Formats: sequence, C-alpha cells, structure tokens
Amino acid sequence: RSSTERSRLAIRTYLKMILLSLVNHCSENKNGLAALHRQQDAVARLAAIFQHVQEHYSEPIRVSDAARMCAASTCRFMNLFKEVTGQSFVAYLNRFRVAKAKDLLANTNRTIAEISLEAGFCNQSYFGAIFRRITDQTPLNYRLQCTRAPSGESFKSL
Repeated sequence: RSSTERSRLAIRTYLKMILLSLVNHCSENKNGLAALHRQQDAVARLAAIFQHVQEHYSEPIRVSDAARMCAASTCRFMNLFKEVTGQSFVAYLNRFRVAKAKDLLANTNRTIAEISLEAGFCNQSYFGAIFRRITDQTPLNYRLQCTRAPSGESFKSL
C-alpha cells in the first residue's frame, strides 16, 4: 500500500513538473511573439520615413522632421530607429545617400561636385569625408575603380 502511495505521489510530482514546463514554454513563446509584434509595429511606424528617404534623399531631412512624420518625439524616434535598423537615422541617411552616389559615380560622367549635391550632401568636402568613412576610398578612386577595364581587355582594342 505504501509503494502505491509513493507511486501516486511520484506520478503527481512528474505531472506537475510537466505542466510547469508547458506553462514556461508557452510563456516564453508568448513573450517572443509579443516581441515580434512590437518589432513589426515599430517597422510599420517607421515606414513613412523610409518612403520619404527613398523619394527625397537629395533634400535636407532633419531628425526632427523625420520624428514628426512618425508621430514621435525626437528622442523616441532616434531610439526606435536604432532599435529597428541598428544604426542612427543620420548614419542610415548617409549610407543611403552614398549608395546613390556610388551608382552615379559608376554610371554617369557628372562631376563629383554635381553628384555630391544630387545625392543630398551640402558640399563636396562633406560628401568626400562621409564617402571615405563609409567606403574606405575617395569618390574619385571609386569612380576610377569602376571604369577600369578588367586586366588584358584594354589591349584588345589596339
């Protein structure tokens, strides 16, 4: 009889442990799901500024204006933007503009000064500094690298 009681107690204990494990597992998944929903909400809230950057990258875009577009305070916007993208808004904007400038450098004959203004930089000097910081090369070196023919091809036309 005592072995039966111990067996019942052991079974009850194991069932409680299983139930507790299930509750913990569901709780973790619920927290993960809640975090995913928060992340999706943050991305949706920032959608307006991503669209605005895409369409108006060549114009001045202040952090305060970006925050207003997302219906957030400047501080909240900066935190939210960094949480979603992993970088500050200014860093994101500079990277976006440099990517546009790289395309123009590789595919047009416009001057570097023209490209810097078209990409949204206030002057060529600032553009050069940001371009170097992001790409580890000057805009001119990037252009030359893009226009160089692969080795051996330059002699084929001779």
